Amino acid sequence: MGALLDIVGSLAIRGAIILVVVSLTITLRDALYSNTSRMNTAQVLDNASTIMEKDIRQAGYDVT
Repeated sequence: MGALLDIVGSLAIRGAIILVVVSLTITLRDALYSNTSRMNTAQVLDNASTIMEKDIRQAGYDVT
């Protein structure tokens, strides 16, 4: 009876550890997706502002 109790206890602990690892993996994946999305948006806005700055700076250049 003691061996059966040990097996059930070890399975419960193993299941809890697996649940924690899976939860951590999902959380880290979501955080990575969020950060990647934020960095993509920042890069696109930086490119757009650089183009607009160049166009505004050259507006009216060499106009006769």
